[in-house]
Amino acid sequence: MSFFSTRRAAYPTPPSLSLGSITASSITVSIVAQSTDTVYPTVTGYDLYRSTDNINWTRLATNLPFSSFPYVDTGLSSNTTYYYQLQGANAANYRSTSVSGNSTTPPNGGTQTIPPQASITDGSSNVWTLVSGVVYENGSPAGFSAGVTTVKYYNSTIYQYNGSQWFAWTGTTWGPGISDPRVSPNGFVIPTSGSSIVDSAINTWTLSGGQVYENGTLAGVSSGVTQLLWYNSTIYQFNGTQWFAWNGTAWGSGQGDPRSTSFGMKIVGNTFTDLSSNILTLKGANFSGMENTTNTTPFSGTTQSTWAGIASTWGLNIFRFPVNAHSWLTIPAYKSGVIACINNVTAAGVYAIIDLHWDCPAAYNNGVPVGQPGFISQDNGPSFWTDVANTFKTNPAVLFELMNEPYGIDTITAQYLTYCQQGTGNTFITFWTDQGGNGGLAATGTTYKASGHQPMLNAIRATGATNVCLYSCMAENSYFAQSLACAPTDTTAPTGFSGTWTSQLAATVHYANGSAGNYTTVLNATSSGYPVNLPILMTECYTTTNLGGLNGFIWPNHIGIVLWTPANDGQVGAAYQNWDSNKTNFNGCLTASPYNSQPGGTLDNLQTGVQGTHAQQP
Repeated sequence: MSFFSTRRAAYPTPPSLSLGSITASSITVSIVAQSTDTVYPTVTGYDLYRSTDNINWTRLATNLPFSSFPYVDTGLSSNTTYYYQLQGANAANYRSTSVSGNSTTPPNGGTQTIPPQASITDGSSNVWTLVSGVVYENGSPAGFSAGVTTVKYYNSTIYQYNGSQWFAWTGTTWGPGISDPRVSPNGFVIPTSGSSIVDSAINTWTLSGGQVYENGTLAGVSSGVTQLLWYNSTIYQFNGTQWFAWNGTAWGSGQGDPRSTSFGMKIVGNTFTDLSSNILTLKGANFSGMENTTNTTPFSGTTQSTWAGIASTWGLNIFRFPVNAHSWLTIPAYKSGVIACINNVTAAGVYAIIDLHWDCPAAYNNGVPVGQPGFISQDNGPSFWTDVANTFKTNPAVLFELMNEPYGIDTITAQYLTYCQQGTGNTFITFWTDQGGNGGLAATGTTYKASGHQPMLNAIRATGATNVCLYSCMAENSYFAQSLACAPTDTTAPTGFSGTWTSQLAATVHYANGSAGNYTTVLNATSSGYPVNLPILMTECYTTTNLGGLNGFIWPNHIGIVLWTPANDGQVGAAYQNWDSNKTNFNGCLTASPYNSQPGGTLDNLQTGVQGTHAQQP
């Protein structure tokens, strides 16, 4: 008995907490009654814990002195219930735990809206107003705006609404059009993308203990659920075997992955859209390494969940993979590795570009490429794209980039513009290449027949593939003023296609070359013999801070950007670091923290399990 009494006396009395000053992203924890101890005279500190289910706890801080309270817990999700506990510890490290308290963060932005408010004051004390459809910041027009009906402050961001889309203020301009900012992005997955989903009715969905909750209440009958998906305006649960769709009152019958048959891309007019014709704002990154001549591929072992994690962390929806024609056509292990990589990427809900980056004719170096060619060879181009198209023609989430950076013999003439478009036919020209993808374009002693965009596009359509195809312009994809002179036509329906065929061809350019006038010409191309209304994808760009006069032009015209992030590219070191230190310039998508811990790293290394390194200059 005496031992029991002594043991009991060694524990301090439990502290008592209260919660207050609740915002959409923070809760303040206060101590109402401190821990006391009659045996050990000093309560040395407090450990603070947080939970979203009152079962699983995360320690926020250790050994906090009483003077640290009130403690403000920040970075919380809006419209979410959080539970807190305090542990008081004495000098002998005996601890007593408080009764847990809970509070729910309110939906963000609901009261920070014009109208009905006359103005909004943001977190930096800037005052926002709306006058005659124009948005003002501190009395001056904020970028370009017209016909605006609503201004909202949500998750520390100002949004404007024009009656059909919302646009986020990036600090200097308005970003691309999006749906209601409170709604989770299409394809959002718990737990890969985050811990909660907000649907279009602003209901909050969570997953805890294998069960699904809607606004904190069990949604129908569920058990053993491992994933929750928001896709095409529907909530789905996955039990490890099948997916089940929520119909508003119950879960439907088991089915396959809803993304497997409906995830893909097509072209409508001069925009990229999903298969439901929703316009896409494409933001992506290159993953270099598979263009080298090798028996293996560096990304074949990278898992679906890893690709999904990278896309979610960085706010990206498209990845580009440079490849090698010779290795694909002659090395089975290389081909199977590329296939595994692309399948894992698209299964993760991310679009994938296969870019024919390295090639050479059979007469050069025994057919083994050493870098980027002036043109793709007739030896490999059509046969490569025939095989690739047959492999991926049932996957509309895969895009085919016919050739990376054509430059011919490093000169631009009308004849070579035609060669880029149509190929050389039976005419032999000098084969040019660089070494290891590191610049230094040079003539070789070899002549060859070059393939242009049109023969390779024809080879793809002959397989029945309807995938989006991308073409490039001369001068290493920088002479955008003459882009249309290099463009093939995509007017002939793929073999076996029934119905009305519309061109699925888009233009590419690198590093924001060309003027807004050049881009407008391509977007609205109507010249005889040219495709009509071509979307544009910038498939290589070092940083969105070097877009020059195109900054206010890119997003409103739905021009996509795919960043190139080579690890060992001294030529672009400054621009690469500029991207690293200006993440918010990519429309707020590069605000995640992993990059901060390794500023010299690459996207490859951001998530555990991604294999390979960037190998060359673009």
